Amino acid sequence: MSQSPLGGAGLVRARRFRSCLGRLRLVLASTVALALVAGCTQQIEGSGSQSQVRKGGDTNFKVIGDGGTAYDELAKKAMVDVYAFWDQTYPELSSGKPFEELAGGVWSVDGADPSPESLKEGCLAKSSSVVQDNLMHCRLDDSVAYDRTSGFFNDLVDKTGEFTLAAVFAHEMGHAIQYRLKIQLPSTVFSETQADCFAGSWIGWILQGNGKNFRISGDELDLSLTGYLELRDPDGSAAGDQGAHGNGFDRIAALADGIQYGAGFCNTDWADRGITERPYTSQADYNAGGDLPYDGHDGSDTVSLGPQDLESFWVEAFSRTKYHWAPVTAKDTSKPSCKSEKIKGIGYCSADNTVQYTDDELRGA
Repeated sequence: MSQSPLGGAGLVRARRFRSCLGRLRLVLASTVALALVAGCTQQIEGSGSQSQVRKGGDTNFKVIGDGGTAYDELAKKAMVDVYAFWDQTYPELSSGKPFEELAGGVWSVDGADPSPESLKEGCLAKSSSVVQDNLMHCRLDDSVAYDRTSGFFNDLVDKTGEFTLAAVFAHEMGHAIQYRLKIQLPSTVFSETQADCFAGSWIGWILQGNGKNFRISGDELDLSLTGYLELRDPDGSAAGDQGAHGNGFDRIAALADGIQYGAGFCNTDWADRGITERPYTSQADYNAGGDLPYDGHDGSDTVSLGPQDLESFWVEAFSRTKYHWAPVTAKDTSKPSCKSEKIKGIGYCSADNTVQYTDDELRGA
C-alpha cells in the first residue's frame, strides 16, 4: 500500500477509499481482488464460507484497544498465522536473521472517533483520521492499525468471506517486511504490488495447510480475491502518481506470483517489474472508460486487435516450449460451419484451425 506522509502504508485508493491492497487461474480470470472484514459490535454474517476459519483456533495475540468484536477476533487469528509464516520464512530473506515482531504492536481503532489511547499509535498521533476506513502499517513506530468500525470492509467480507481479512493483514505485514529489509522502491505502485506479492506468498503457505487458524480451497480463494477489484486504483489512474497502487491486473499478477513462487521471488529487483496501469490518453478514451470500441474502421477495435494480441501472446508462449504454434484465424461468419465440432454462435473449429463467430453473438457477449 502506499507510503503516506506519516510513513505509513494504507489500503487501496479505489473509489473514495484511501486503501492499499486491491496470476492465478489465468490471472484469476484476468482480475480479482483482496478485501478485508470489519465488524462493529455485531457478528459478521454473509455468504463467506465459515470453513475458511478453523474451529477453535489460536487467538493468543495482543491487540491494543481490542473491542471484543468479530473483526478483532479475526484480526488476532490472522496475525497468529501471519507471524507464524514470517517466523519460518523471514530468515530465508535476511541471511538468517530472525523475524522481529511489530515493535509498535497491532491497534484496533474506532476510525471515526479514536480514543485517547488510540492516539498514542505513531501515525494516529500525527493525524487522528488516518486510519478511518483503512488498515495500515505505520513506519513511525512499526505498528499496524485498523478501523474496526468500517462498514466498507464489513460489506466486503460479507460478500467474499473471512479469509479476506487475513489476506489484508498479510499485505500490511508485507510492508513491515519491506521496512525490516530496508527495501527502497522508486514509487508507491512498486511498494504496493511487492506487498501484494508477499501477501501471496503467505496465501500459498495457507493453501498447503500450514495455518493454525485459516484454511482455503482454490474455489473459495477465487471468491475471496474478488474483493481485490474493489481496492484497485480508479480507472484512468497513472502508475507514476504518488499513492498509486496498481490496477486489478497489476495487483492480482503480483499476488499470484507470490502464491506460485514464494517470498523469495518477491524480494528481487521489483522495480524492474512491468506495470500495466495507464492513464486515459484522450477525451474519447475517458468517455469510453478506457475500453476499445467493439468494431471500427481503422483497425483499432476489439474484433481487430483482440485476435492479433492473442496470436502474438501464444506465438511467444509456445516459443518457450517444444511445441509449435499453428496460427489461428478468427472468422466472422453468419453461420459457423465446422466438420469436426458443432459451433453455435462462437467456437473453435479444429478441422481448419479457426475461431468462428457470428457478429450478433459476439456483440452481445
